[in-house]
Amino acid sequence: MDREEVRAILEHIAGPQGQEDVVNAGKQLIAKGFEQGEAKGRAEGEAKGEAKGRAEGEAKGLRQAITTALSVRGVTLGGRGRARLASCADPAVLTRWLERSLTAAGEDDVFDA
Repeated sequence: MDREEVRAILEHIAGPQGQEDVVNAGKQLIAKGFEQGEAKGRAEGEAKGEAKGRAEGEAKGLRQAITTALSVRGVTLGGRGRARLASCADPAVLTRWLERSLTAAGEDDVFDA
C-alpha cells in the first residue's frame, strides 16, 4: 500500500472536516519515524564506535606490552621494528609478537620468526 492509498483511506474515514486532522496525524507519524530512525542510527553508531575503541585499546595495550617486555629484557627496538609495531592493529599478530618478545634475543626474533 503506498502513501496515497493510506491518505485516501484516512480522508475517507475522517470525512471532509477531518482532513486537517489527517495531515496533522501524518506529520506526527513522520516525526515519530524520524525520531525512531535517528535513535536507531545513533545506537548503531555508538555500538560500532565502542567496538572500534575496544579494538584500538587492545592493540595499543599489546604494543605497549611488547615494547615493555623487550625493554625489560634489554632488547633494543629499532626503527624498522617500531614501524612494524605501530602499523599493526591485528590482535592475533600482536599477541604472537608479544609471546615471541618474551624470549627474543633481538628484534628479528619477534617480527621475522
